[in-house]
Amino acid sequence: MKVFQKITFFILFFSVFVNAQEHSAAPRTTPIPVEVFAGNNYLNVQMVVAKHFTEKSKWGFFNMTNITGDYKNRLTNNEFVSQALLNYELFKGFSLTAGVAMNHKSGFRKIAGIQYVFANKKWLFITVPTVDLNDGHNIESINILEFKPQLTQKLGLYTRFQGLYVYNP
Repeated sequence: MKVFQKITFFILFFSVFVNAQEHSAAPRTTPIPVEVFAGNNYLNVQMVVAKHFTEKSKWGFFNMTNITGDYKNRLTNNEFVSQALLNYELFKGFSLTAGVAMNHKSGFRKIAGIQYVFANKKWLFITVPTVDLNDGHNIESINILEFKPQLTQKLGLYTRFQGLYVYNP
């Protein structure tokens, strides 16, 4: 077995959780997960950020970046999607949002929409429906649902459903 295949196999069966900052006791401080998934043909890296600028600020930032790379670098098989949004919280969990999105199919676009975030120790739900402000006026919605109960003192379960819906009128 080639060394690269051994490394890919190792990464596939072991996940690593990386925090971009130290943990804090502040209730709005959340880690920034960076996830790496390796298969026999592709590598996928994803990062999701949903943070307020300060604990009491109504202003925040949302970013979801997903990159899939073909090991043989066949350019038609490489994919990326990224949204960078500034948001203003109207009331707990609900925000107005505007920013930019970019992907390998439709390129760079200005977008605006709303964002809802619900988070506690067991659940995380994020939905960000947006409208494309460029000529196409696509309607998109990023949705993430995580369920992470603590099964025992040392063992927990992590599950996630994630999707992107795009409507092109």
